[in-house]
Amino acid sequence: PALDMSITTNGVLATSDKLQSFMSFAHWIRFSVDAGTEATYALVHGTQANDFGKVIDNIKSAVNIKKLFQWNEESICDVDVQFIVLPENIHELPIFLGIMTQSGVSSIQIKPYSHNPKSSHSNISNYTTDDIVFIEQVIAGFGDPRIIFRKESMLSYMEGSKCDHCYAMPFFAFID
Repeated sequence: PALDMSITTNGVLATSDKLQSFMSFAHWIRFSVDAGTEATYALVHGTQANDFGKVIDNIKSAVNIKKLFQWNEESICDVDVQFIVLPENIHELPIFLGIMTQSGVSSIQIKPYSHNPKSSHSNISNYTTDDIVFIEQVIAGFGDPRIIFRKESMLSYMEGSKCDHCYAMPFFAFID
């Protein structure tokens, strides 16, 4: 069997040509959006506010490219988005879901922040039961089966479980 290839990206530098090339052989592409507005996107990603619009446009472009490839079942690449829950962005979950449920993506994933021990990022979130209730209420309001909430992961973090070692492959790929 062939090697499954997938990517998680912020999507800012994606172009139609790059997306079409990658999506012709990839299993999935996941855009990490993590915001519902330009200001919060800039805050969470440490970038310019206008990058938010670029990412939304690139998600729409990827969805359209997927439609082009649907004639070939072996070349269908799922287009997914994710929202990493942080204190800085949780209030924007309804806005994010409003945008993404209309975008045509394959799945919408809501996840807790997972701190890699080798990461220089220090934002370790302390989730509460109120956070979970809020997230579940927002999701229920949309009633969209494409929305996946990683509740068990969030509960695990709340219980103090953490990874002392990351088993993911330590690599970074720059695609130009």
